[in-house]
Amino acid sequence: MQKILITIVACTMTFMVQSCDAVQMPTNASYQNAGTVQRGFGGNYSNQGDENRSGVFTLQLSQTNGQLSGTATYEKGDGESSGVLSVEGNVDGDVANLAFYDQKGNEVARGVLSLNESRYSFIQNSASSLIPGETIMNRY
Repeated sequence: MQKILITIVACTMTFMVQSCDAVQMPTNASYQNAGTVQRGFGGNYSNQGDENRSGVFTLQLSQTNGQLSGTATYEKGDGESSGVLSVEGNVDGDVANLAFYDQKGNEVARGVLSLNESRYSFIQNSASSLIPGETIMNRY
């Protein structure tokens, strides 16, 4: 009888410990980190909603941790096209620093994609005619 009672008590205590472990109480660390979540930049972008655009600029980006890779195209209103450019970059908070490469692997431009409130903007920080100087990007 004593052996059965000890077994019941041991099983009850094991169940209680496992039940308590399954309940995760929020900690202050969870709330402190809530505002510093890194936004992702992976996705497809186009400037087709920008009224001031001089051509159609598209980006297709994939993100792994803080690294970006993908492709870009820029077709100007006069029919001139950049062709497909390779894109590599990194994420720094709400900013994606991007480098653009031609099909031979030569760097042809640099720019920054950033999130300002609820809109993405792209600003070139080089002097290339292969991508726009500045434009508003829509993510889809």
